[in-house]
Amino acid sequence: MTSEGITSKSSLDRWERGQDNLSFNQVLQLIKKLHIRPIELINNGLAKEIVQDIREVEDAYLENNTDFLLRICQLQDHVILSGRDFWKVALACNCYMELTGKNIFTQTNRKRLKNYFLKIEDWYYEDFMNFGNTALLLDSSDIFRISAQIVNYVKFAELQDNENYQIVYNTLINAVYILIRGNTDLAKRLLSYFSSDLIPQKYAFERIRYYFMTLLLDYCESRDDSKIKVELDFLKMNNLDLLHEVCEYSFQQVKAGQKS
Repeated sequence: MTSEGITSKSSLDRWERGQDNLSFNQVLQLIKKLHIRPIELINNGLAKEIVQDIREVEDAYLENNTDFLLRICQLQDHVILSGRDFWKVALACNCYMELTGKNIFTQTNRKRLKNYFLKIEDWYYEDFMNFGNTALLLDSSDIFRISAQIVNYVKFAELQDNENYQIVYNTLINAVYILIRGNTDLAKRLLSYFSSDLIPQKYAFERIRYYFMTLLLDYCESRDDSKIKVELDFLKMNNLDLLHEVCEYSFQQVKAGQKS
């Protein structure tokens, strides 16, 4: 989902209806998750067809309209998807899975999605975004392999600009979060491979999120949430509302998964 790891679905809904405010940083994060750079939004805007695709899928998600999402997903049953339609259907399937727990992305398209990412040699902005928006559809082992590939790329390649680094860090942290909910062993391996040392000090938001992932892993093993409560209290006391909401939401999702 576009807002995954940034803000909760309810907060995004309130913001879009003018009932709540997001910080400028949150807006930038959401812009990045929508496959655009802030300068493109300011100067050129989005192509109408891309805006329409995103709004259709996101509005359906916010309204829990699984029937509408399902109709988009079912396009894959009738035609071989190409370009824009493939990513629209993949996003719809990702949102549908978020709401229902059911992965209806076909095995053929999952293989296509996996191979697309595994064959990337030079990662670009849109590649990171596509992975972040569709990772839920992939098997845990594939999420780990692709994430490890991204880590290697970040270690040995120079990205085009600083903005891309922030996208990478959030994409990797989101991948860890998905793995925590599906395969804690692989989540632990990815966290050890993608160490906090890879994130410069200036990216405080991402470093805190990384640390919180380690707390979630500890909780999964011990069921002791005392450290998580301390961290959440710290964030709240320091008026880090965005981080507090992101971390609280993540914890509640993991906690619910542990009970099921």
